[in-house]
Parts: sequence; C-alpha cells; structure tokens
Amino acid sequence: MERIYDRLERILQLWKKLELTKPNSSEYVELMNVIRVLSEEYKALIDAPKKPKESNQITDPPKVHFVFNS
Repeated sequence: MERIYDRLERILQLWKKLELTKPNSSEYVELMNVIRVLSEEYKALIDAPKKPKESNQITDPPKVHFVFNS
C-alpha cells in the first residue's frame, strides 16, 4: 500500500513542478511524459487484485470428527 501512496505523492510533486514550467519548453514535455508513465503505473497498482492480509494470530486447528462403526 505504501508504494501506491509514494507513487501518488510523486505524481502530485511533478504536477506542482509543471505549474512552474513554461508550456512550450522541452522540460514541460518531459514532465508530462513522466506524469503519464507514473499515472499508468499508479493505475496498475490500484487495479491490481488485492492480496489477503496475512494474520499473525494463531488459529485453532481444524476440527476432526471420528466415526466409529461397531
């Protein structure tokens, strides 16, 4: 989950930097390309199937039922 937040934070930082960049500059184009790539990576992380959380709790062993035929 931390990777998702880190990626989003980086995208937001780049957007802020983009606001201070001249629109017709090569730096602007490069920033836009990086934002697009990071946004796609972020989307892939968000859309990825969720893994179940591992529990540190000790669970009860499965119950075994014995049937005796007499």
